[in-house]
Amino acid sequence: MLTADQIIDDVVRRETGGLAWSACRAQLHQADLGGWTRGGITAAAWGERARLVRDATPEELDAITEPQMRAFYTARHINPWLFVPEPLRLLLADWSVTSWTDDPCEALQRALLKRG
Repeated sequence: MLTADQIIDDVVRRETGGLAWSACRAQLHQADLGGWTRGGITAAAWGERARLVRDATPEELDAITEPQMRAFYTARHINPWLFVPEPLRLLLADWSVTSWTDDPCEALQRALLKRG
């Protein structure tokens, strides 16, 4: 069974291109609907988490410590799926990070309905 830390490590490794959290910096990718991000944490999501009443700046994203990042991912992307059996938990946690505009439960239901 994967732990929350293992799930977070896997997501962050893919979101940072394999960089350690301390080495990755906020980036703006034109094709990424999330705008400014650091390791998968968007400026909007961090602004909400930090109660900024606005999107976080790139400098504020760069100031996120590893413990803060882990607390963010745990609260927002791990804990909501604790009721799900382990084989699906990683998929749903990862999906909630990378496809933030789509509810992973609804997407899973749609996929299962297509299969009959």
